[in-house]
Amino acid sequence: MSKDGFSPETFEFPIVRDSYHIEKLKSQHQLLEKRLQELSRRAILTPHEENEVRDIKHQKLQIKDWLTRGGGNEVGEA
Repeated sequence: MSKDGFSPETFEFPIVRDSYHIEKLKSQHQLLEKRLQELSRRAILTPHEENEVRDIKHQKLQIKDWLTRGGGNEVGEA
């Protein structure tokens, strides 16, 4: 589990599409974007970091897809 409490293995999208869950997913998307930016500033990534980049991109896409289809809101890039 990461320091922000998010673990891709245990993360599940909420079934209820209320404003609390939508805002929580938007916040998570922003945290993932911030981490992706941190990693992109490095000249060389370790294999673990390369996997992390791949996982972050996948998670961001899942969140954006859920928000676009289910939540009805687009994620704004930070």
